[in-house]
Amino acid sequence: MIPVVFFHRGEQDYFQAAINIASKKNKIIVIGNQSEKFRNNNTNVLFFSESDYKQDDSLFRSVYKHMHSGGEEAQIICYTRWFIIRNLIKSLNIEAFFHADSDLAVLVDVEEYYKNINCPNVALSTQDYQENFRFVASGHNSFFTIQSLEELCEFMLRSYDTSSETYQKLLEKHSWHLRTNTGGGVCDMTQLYLYSITKSTFSLTKIHNDSCFDDNINSAENYYRNEYKMKDNLKLVRFINNNFYFENNDGQLIKSNSIHCQGQSKPLLFKIQEILK
Repeated sequence: MIPVVFFHRGEQDYFQAAINIASKKNKIIVIGNQSEKFRNNNTNVLFFSESDYKQDDSLFRSVYKHMHSGGEEAQIICYTRWFIIRNLIKSLNIEAFFHADSDLAVLVDVEEYYKNINCPNVALSTQDYQENFRFVASGHNSFFTIQSLEELCEFMLRSYDTSSETYQKLLEKHSWHLRTNTGGGVCDMTQLYLYSITKSTFSLTKIHNDSCFDDNINSAENYYRNEYKMKDNLKLVRFINNNFYFENNDGQLIKSNSIHCQGQSKPLLFKIQEILK
């Protein structure tokens, strides 16, 4: 079984919609702080308490060095979720899984897709453009084996070893942000990128078999910059024969395996849920 794993705190309506969408074709694991009241009778969804899997929290906090313009606690949570998920997945003896952010509409059977791409050890949302210390790969659509997730967690811990090559890269990125007065900085997506370039990483944002996973519905970029047509500041989406499609700048329809309803676009999850009823 290849489940979809969500890590989320809170009981927002949009998250319930994301669960409902993903569970149409998948088994779902939610790890967070949801109450019994939030947990409906969907037999495809299992809930776990994050507090039962936080044994690595103090270890990561002891090595973390804040190099980001955003709040420190918010950044730490982005990192420690990977350790929490690792601990849960190990306890359930799950060999591989798909990780989804809580504002992601997962539209495909992830197990079927995973087999069709020959079961890579790690697959992430990546972009071609990485100039000016962008250094970004994202796990909001991602596949991990337990082995690759173990490696990622160890990589994140080692990245703060001040004698390591990775730490020097983090310092260089942080210095560039300070020097150019550019917001952002070092975050878990930085380590995901630096980890990904050491591995044979499958890119989910690239087109494979005329389909792709969405990086961000608010942007024309997916794997390449300005790759898709936009309408009303969103990727142009078409619904044809029970599937969603993006249209690239060559006029080709590309099946969307997910739609990332980030930021102000979260209400789109309700529209997608209604269309799929």
